[in-house]
Amino acid sequence: MTPWVKYLLIIGAIQGFLFAFALSRIKSPKSRAANRVLISLLLIVTFFMAVSSQANLLNQISIKITLLSYALIFTYCPLYYLFTEALYLKQFSLKRKHLVLLLPATVFLLAWLRYAFMPNAQLLEILREHTYYDLLVADSTSVLLNFYFLWKTWSMASTHSKANDNMMPSRKAFLVPTIGLALANGSWLMMILSSLGYPVLPIALRPDILYLSMSFLILLFGYFLVLRMDLFSAHGIAKAGRYQSVNLDERDCYDIEAKILTALAKHSPYKNPDFTLGELATLTATDRVKLSYTINSHMGTNFSSLLSKYRVEEFIQLIESGRYENFNLLGIANEAGFSSKSTFYKAFKDLKGQTPKEYLRNLSVELSD
Repeated sequence: MTPWVKYLLIIGAIQGFLFAFALSRIKSPKSRAANRVLISLLLIVTFFMAVSSQANLLNQISIKITLLSYALIFTYCPLYYLFTEALYLKQFSLKRKHLVLLLPATVFLLAWLRYAFMPNAQLLEILREHTYYDLLVADSTSVLLNFYFLWKTWSMASTHSKANDNMMPSRKAFLVPTIGLALANGSWLMMILSSLGYPVLPIALRPDILYLSMSFLILLFGYFLVLRMDLFSAHGIAKAGRYQSVNLDERDCYDIEAKILTALAKHSPYKNPDFTLGELATLTATDRVKLSYTINSHMGTNFSSLLSKYRVEEFIQLIESGRYENFNLLGIANEAGFSSKSTFYKAFKDLKGQTPKEYLRNLSVELSD
C-alpha cells in the first residue's frame, strides 16, 4: 500500500467518525431508528478504513485478520437499505425478517472459516495462485444480494417521491450513492469472473480499490446528510416562522396524527366544503398551531391537501355505492365536500393521475358534468 493511500484511509476514517458524531447530535431526527442505522453504517465504514490503513502491519501479524475485515464490506448495501426503510416507514422497528440483511456477511464468514485455521504459508500460497474458489462463490452470492438491496432502496425512495412525501428526502438524495454502489458491485462481479478465467475486463481491477471506493461513497452520503440536516431533521423545515415556539417530539406528533385520523374517519367533517382548521382543532381538542405543525411537518402535507385526499376517496365510494346514479359529476363531488368543479378536477388529477372522466370511463360509468 502506497503512503498516500494509507493517509487517505486515515483521513476517511476520521471523517467517518466525525460524520457519525454529528448525526448523533441531531436533537429531533425524522426517524431515530434511521439515525441509529446510519450512524452504525458510518462507524462500520470508519472501522474498515482504519483497519485497511494498517493492512501492511496486520498482514505481518496474520493475513487472516485482513481477510476477516472484508466481511464488513458485505454490510454496506444491506445497512444502506435498512436506513432507507427506517427513514421512510413511520412505524419502523427491527423484526426477524431483517435477519436476511446479515446474509451477505454470513455467506462470506462461512467461506472464511475454512481459512481461519489454515497455516499462514498455505493461505498465502492459495492467495497467490488465486485458487480461493469458495471465497469467489461467496463474493458472487453477496454481490447479487447487494444488487437486490440496492434495487429495494431505489424502489422505496421512488415510491415515496411519487407520493409527494415532501418532508422526506427525494430519491435524488439517493441517486449518487445508489448508482455508485451499483457500479462498484458491477465492477466487483466482473473482477470475480476474471478471477474464474472469464476475460470480461480489459484491465485488472484491484479489490482494495473497489472496497475503498464503496467506503468513500458511503462517506459521501453521510457528508450530504450532515450538510443538509434540514432534510434529516423533523424540525428543520417547519421550525421557522410561526412554528418557532412549537415544542413537540415525535411521540407527540404521532398522538396528534392519531386524533386527526380518528376525527376524519368518525365524523367525516371534510364533507362540509367550509370545514376549517379551527373546527378540526375543536374536534381533536388540540391547539391549532400544534395541529398545523403536525399536519405540515410530521404528516408531510397541508390541511387543504389532506381534506382533498379524503374528499376524492369519498367521491369514489359514492360512485361505487351506486346510490347517486341520478346525480351528475359535480353533484356527487359536492356531496363529497368539493365546492367547485376546478378544485375537484385538480385534486382528483393530482391524487389519481387522471381526470374524473377518465377514471369513470375505466369503470364503465357515464356521468354528465
